[in-house]
Amino acid sequence: MKTKYSWAILGVVLYLTFFSSCIDPKWKCVRGYRLFLDAYTTDITQPLHVGDTLTYWFHFSDTLVDSREGYKLYLPDKNFNFLQYLIRVYPEATYEGWEWEAGPEELSLIFTGIGDNFSLDNGTAVGIVCDYSDGYYNSEVKYLFNKAGFYYFYISPNIEGLVDDYDPECINETFLWGINVNNGADNNIEILDIINDKEMMSGHKGNFHTWGSFCVEVVE
Repeated sequence: MKTKYSWAILGVVLYLTFFSSCIDPKWKCVRGYRLFLDAYTTDITQPLHVGDTLTYWFHFSDTLVDSREGYKLYLPDKNFNFLQYLIRVYPEATYEGWEWEAGPEELSLIFTGIGDNFSLDNGTAVGIVCDYSDGYYNSEVKYLFNKAGFYYFYISPNIEGLVDDYDPECINETFLWGINVNNGADNNIEILDIINDKEMMSGHKGNFHTWGSFCVEVVE
């Protein structure tokens, strides 16, 4: 009886081995990329003053390096575009009615011509579209502060599906994107602690360093 079962098991193993060898290797390939895009601000380590201008810009290569395994991806002439939200930070801030948006009364948008950028939602958000030239992506926006207070900026990357099939020899690819501001500095994340609604802010603090976020204190 044992011999009969042994032969049956051996047959199954041989069948699976043969079947596996017939599968195209690209279907067996599973690869997950973690890609960060570089963005920067002018100095925010000290409070700014009403009337000061803050510059925020993207500058990253068309060759991105996966932070998990070190794969290099060459991505020329892609449509990298983002939605940046402009937020006022105060203790009673809530999502309700987007009462915490910052608009033209608080800060003015200045477009420098680097990137095809535009104002959205009555000046409470910015559409950012990167230019591509000489192997680099670039975009730049300036913010002129009209009122004192605490401000929070974060990005919604509109790039899902931008690259779905990078390597034709690997069918099962996934892409996770992030934005690295000021080379991974803390970017005044502690300002978010001002807000009383800790549950609301938990997601924002948890994603602060992948959403390209930063906070600014503006004084008179």
